[in-house]
Amino acid sequence: MEPTVIQITKGVLTAAVGFSMIAWPRITVGLLVTFFGVFAFVDGAANIVLGAQRDESGDRGWSTLFQGVVGVVAAVVIIRWPVIAALALLVVISLWALVTGVLETMTGIRKAREGGWLPLLTGMLSVLLGVVLLTFGRPGLPWDWALPGRISLVTVVGAFVITRGLAQVAAAAGVGSSHGHRVAH
Repeated sequence: MEPTVIQITKGVLTAAVGFSMIAWPRITVGLLVTFFGVFAFVDGAANIVLGAQRDESGDRGWSTLFQGVVGVVAAVVIIRWPVIAALALLVVISLWALVTGVLETMTGIRKAREGGWLPLLTGMLSVLLGVVLLTFGRPGLPWDWALPGRISLVTVVGAFVITRGLAQVAAAAGVGSSHGHRVAH
């Protein structure tokens, strides 16, 4: 399958998950677990396919491939143990955001040398989300597990997921590339 099609599909599905999260902010933690599990699986599977393909220089995207494996493993854990995942959701999302953000930033640095800046930006935003959730998401702080805290968590993560999905579509369309060609990873 063409990498641009995979990237656009991944971005549209990602944004749809984010819009769903914001449209229904009073969703249960269980539904958030399911949404995030599906998102991590779709994102991970797409990154495995993208990372396994060779780019124009004949190289494989090893960081993208590894990012995909991390996403699929996270999805399996979330779906297999949803109660435990619900209790650890904040940590799982935070660590996922940090790891994939660092890996995407690595890809973004390489793409920035070629004139593409969007993967670098989305990677840095992912790292920022991980740090914010780890810093402020502990019980007793603004986002405790009471209903207002859960709504805040859903809104923050949903906004990030929408931003990431739209950035993925934009990158596939060539936005963020000074050379006018697509920036897929």
